[in-house]
Amino acid sequence: MRGSERVIKALDLEEPDRVPLFDFLYEHRSFENVLGRRISEVTPEVCVEGHRALGLDMVCVSPGPRRGWRNKFEGDMMVDEWGIVYKVSQDLKTLPWYIKGPISEPEAFESYQMPDPSAKGRLEFVERVLEIVGEDMVVAASFPIGGPFTAASFLTGFDSFLKYLLTEPRFAQRLLESVTKYCCEIGSLCIDSGIEIIFLNEDLGHVDGPFVSPSLFKSSLKPH
Repeated sequence: MRGSERVIKALDLEEPDRVPLFDFLYEHRSFENVLGRRISEVTPEVCVEGHRALGLDMVCVSPGPRRGWRNKFEGDMMVDEWGIVYKVSQDLKTLPWYIKGPISEPEAFESYQMPDPSAKGRLEFVERVLEIVGEDMVVAASFPIGGPFTAASFLTGFDSFLKYLLTEPRFAQRLLESVTKYCCEIGSLCIDSGIEIIFLNEDLGHVDGPFVSPSLFKSSLKPH
């Protein structure tokens, strides 16, 4: 049974020949460790080769920035297309550390411009992976900064968004609606390009329990 068949069969709640294997493999140094060589960047070819080397059944990729976009650097700080500020390592090979989002207060949302999901180049990485992956792995797409709750938290700051859910519920809902719309639009474009699985990466809890109460989750987060 091919890996792609194995994953789809399991998702359909049928029994495959074995448990499908999958892992998030996206960090620069992870690919170097898996492939045993230095790489200048994680290209679609490197992405597929790394997943195949581990014998995985699914590769998860994410839509990239619009064509021509370059992250802005100042010292060890980086600003991405979303306006989110990260602290980066000097070699740029480890994951960046989140610092703050572009929406510092509810009023700032009025002038915030979310990236265009249909911008040219957005799906180039995804489409190239689909071209070269073959049938031994299925390709899933995740969203650039997570699902609605995670994306909203990245745009305002995690602690701030949790407070806004209680103190500024109208603003919190508008922001959630906006990022949900983005997720739906970019997800539809991924499906149109040939993606079979949408991977909604969303952190809603921690080791001691959920981030919000069950009642707040049902009223504020679940609708999105």
